[in-house]
Amino acid sequence: VEIKQVSMNIVNGNPAIAYIGKTNELRYVRSSNANGTAWNTPVYVERATNWLSPSSLFVADGRPMIITRNILNSGNKYLSMWRGSDVDGTAWGYYGEVESNSDYIWEYGFSCALIDGYPSVAYLDTSDYKIYFKRAITPDGDYWLNSPFEVSVGFLNYGGYLSLREV
Repeated sequence: VEIKQVSMNIVNGNPAIAYIGKTNELRYVRSSNANGTAWNTPVYVERATNWLSPSSLFVADGRPMIITRNILNSGNKYLSMWRGSDVDGTAWGYYGEVESNSDYIWEYGFSCALIDGYPSVAYLDTSDYKIYFKRAITPDGDYWLNSPFEVSVGFLNYGGYLSLREV
């Protein structure tokens, strides 16, 4: 099995993994125990209708959430969000767009985390080589700020990875 772009987190007390599979489908799997010695059957989050790039798995408002860069067949690019239907992530649904103006978001240049209890994303925009931060205004990620905040000043060369964490 070919797996790419893996993201791990603890979901409802057990290890969980979101990943892009061989045929470009977004999948999620959660361990059936806290030690990670046994695993449930992977769940399809998004079938290969679009081109997906790295995912970021975290828990928001008690349910797992995955944000990924999603390139539609039309060529439009979005930071898209999926939410688990329950606290374990046994089923998933498309939840919406985090950032619709993402033509210039570098595919490996974004990171997501829960900041002060709210889903948040930081990303590198290759049109101006600056880092931007955007945050949900509700703990479940239903609503997001309309515009991101510019974090960096000056030129940044892309080629690395971002890591967003609450400290």
